[in-house]
Amino acid sequence: DKVGEQYEPYIYNALNTSKIMIVFGEKPEYFVSPWIRNEWTRYIKKIERNEKRKDSLIVLYKNINPGDLPMALANRQSIDYSSFDASTRLLKHIEKVIEESKKEDSNLTLSPDKMQEFKKDFDYFENELGKITIERCKNSHERVFIPREIDGKIVSRIGKECFIGQSKIKQINLPDSITEIEDLAFSNCQSLEKIHIPNGLTEIGEEAFYNTGIVNLTLPKSVKVIGDSAFCHCRNLKIAELSSGLTSIRERAFQDCKELERVILPDTLVEIANHAFCNCHFLNHIALPDSLLRIGEHAFVGAAFDHITIPSKIKHIEWGTFDYCRLSSISLPDGLETIGNDAFRFSEIE
Repeated sequence: DKVGEQYEPYIYNALNTSKIMIVFGEKPEYFVSPWIRNEWTRYIKKIERNEKRKDSLIVLYKNINPGDLPMALANRQSIDYSSFDASTRLLKHIEKVIEESKKEDSNLTLSPDKMQEFKKDFDYFENELGKITIERCKNSHERVFIPREIDGKIVSRIGKECFIGQSKIKQINLPDSITEIEDLAFSNCQSLEKIHIPNGLTEIGEEAFYNTGIVNLTLPKSVKVIGDSAFCHCRNLKIAELSSGLTSIRERAFQDCKELERVILPDTLVEIANHAFCNCHFLNHIALPDSLLRIGEHAFVGAAFDHITIPSKIKHIEWGTFDYCRLSSISLPDGLETIGNDAFRFSEIE
C-alpha cells in the first residue's frame, strides 16, 4: 500500500546497515503478514548472499508452538520469550554476534566458513615479498571483507584491476596489513559508498577509485602518494580529509568530483599536480599548507572559494591554475616570481 511504500527507503537502509534482525510475534499469522514477511525474507536473502551473518537473524516467539513458525524461520536462532531467562539469552546472543562482527569488520580474521567462501570468490597469489596479493574478484557482494591473513601469509596488496567494474559492491573493509592499492583496483565500482582505508597503506595507484560512489574520504597518516586520477569522477564525494604524511597529490587525482565541498590538506604536502582539483565546482573550503612547493596547471579550475592564500614557498603560479574560480581576493607571497597565463581568468578580483 501507499503508506507502506513511504517507509521503504528507511526499511532498505535498515536492512543494509543492521548487524542483527529480531523477528517477534505472539501469533503465527504475525510472522507472515505481508510487510513483516517481506522484511525477514529480504534479510534471509542477504544471509544467503553472504552479506549478513547466518546467526544474525533471531526469532522471538511467545505463547505459540515453535512448530507453527514459517519453515524459513524454524531453523533459525529462536528464543521462547515467555521463558524466565529469555532476555538474558537474547542479550548474550546479541553480544556474541556484535563481538564477532567487530572482529570480522577489523579483518583480523574470518571464520572458517567465510574463509572458504572468500577463496571461492577471489583469485590471489604469493607476491615477491612472500605476502599475498588479492588479484581478482570473481563474485562480489554488497559488503566485502578482505582478511589480514590467508593460509598464514599476510595480505599486503590489492592488485591491478582487482575489483574493476564490480557494480554490486557498496562497502569494502581492508585490513591494516594492506600497504598498496594498485592501479584501477576499484575503478568503476559505481555503487561503492564506503571503504575503510587501512592504516598501513602507503600508496594509492592511478585511477584506483575512479568513478566510485564514495561520499567521505579519510586517509591515514601512512599514505604518501595519491596517484593520477585516483579519485577522479567520484560524483558523490563531499569531504576529503588528507592526513599528515601525504607529500603528493598527482594529476587529476580529484578532477570532476562535482559534489566535493571541503578538502583538508596536511602540512607535509609538497605538490598539487596539474588538474588535481579541476572542475570541483562546489569546492568552497581549502587551506593551502606552508609546506607546498608547487601548484600545477589548472589545479583548481572552476572552484567555488572566494579567497585563497598562496603559501610563501610558491615561486610560480602556473597556467590556468585558478581559471574560472569565484575569487574576489587573493593573498600572494613576497617571493612569488611569475604568474602564468590565465592563472586567474574569469575571477572576480578587481
